[in-house]
Amino acid sequence: MLMTVIQPFFQLIFIPSLADKHFPDGLKFHFASVFLDELDGAGNAEPSLVTELLKPFADLLLDNSISQYLFKSIIDEIFLTILTAYEAEQASISTSEGDERGESANAENRLKFDNGGIAELLFNIGKNPALSGDRRKKLYHVSKKFKVAEQHSEFFRQLDRVPSRINTGIHRSKLKAAALRLLSEEQKEVAEARRVRKNLESMKSPDIDVIGRKKNVRCLKKSNNAEDRRLFKHKKKLGVKKSRDILAKRSKKRLGGKKR
Repeated sequence: MLMTVIQPFFQLIFIPSLADKHFPDGLKFHFASVFLDELDGAGNAEPSLVTELLKPFADLLLDNSISQYLFKSIIDEIFLTILTAYEAEQASISTSEGDERGESANAENRLKFDNGGIAELLFNIGKNPALSGDRRKKLYHVSKKFKVAEQHSEFFRQLDRVPSRINTGIHRSKLKAAALRLLSEEQKEVAEARRVRKNLESMKSPDIDVIGRKKNVRCLKKSNNAEDRRLFKHKKKLGVKKSRDILAKRSKKRLGGKKR
């Protein structure tokens, strides 16, 4: 009965063939962003019913004609938000030291999700051949996250039944600080290695002044300016004269060596 009422609403707002000219993506994004907040008011709803209420959004992801903006909005605001809330809930369960009665009362009022059912729902949509490759890959990725969440739920339930005998005696903040120190030291080592490598490369590089002089001579040669051309010829003559002087000295030295 509930789905009979909700389905026409989804068709009117989200189906592109009916709504494109009347409902912009910004409005559709708004409905997607507030959907879970409104659904949270029905905290006692069965997980299977919640999955059914999510199905119209999942069906929209199969439609290649919806914009990438709307596709990403549904993924982020609906499905990834569920996963984020689940991770926060499990973290609070594992670290909570408060009143167990208060925690159990809050847990009863929370909206419950069938992570395995949502994983299967997204997987079935992702394997449809009509879906584009990039969107299929994204759906498989999110589906896998829900599957992992389902397995972790069972894991956490088992932990609740079997008290842990391991007590490290180290506060989480100290562990985090130690991890940050290790990361900082590793970054310093990487920076030092880069500095040493850069110094070695600079030692192997050719003389910058020589390169600059050669570049200046080439620029003078290609220039159309008369003064530049004259300067190039002058430098060329100096170079020829210098080369002749060097050859003459070498020749003189060889002749002198023969006389001895």
